Amino acid sequence: MTTGSLINITQKQVLARKVRYCNRFLSRLKGLLGTQKLEHDEACWLIPCNMVHTFGMHYAIDVVFLNKKNEVVSVIQNLKPNRFSPFVPTAHSVVEFSSGTQQKLEPGEQLSWESFQ
Repeated sequence: MTTGSLINITQKQVLARKVRYCNRFLSRLKGLLGTQKLEHDEACWLIPCNMVHTFGMHYAIDVVFLNKKNEVVSVIQNLKPNRFSPFVPTAHSVVEFSSGTQQKLEPGEQLSWESFQ
């Protein structure tokens, strides 16, 4: 797992300054499990991924599904603990935020991740 910032290229704004970039099997398996909460400026990016669950979590999340071009294809708000998200066949990755923090994202907007070196 590496960290970095998440940028909404379309709106030219920073969405999260602390992003868990989970692109390996074990980091994707763990995801947000075991965390107590996500701060307003935090997110978790799971790649590849087209469906998530919140079993074992203590808080609700907003889930943003992205295609291979990192364009938003679907947004699920307030996915409560112990639930499954819908399967989104066009999704290639998923970004998870604390519930209520990213209500402005719309399908078609493009996101980008900048790693900290």
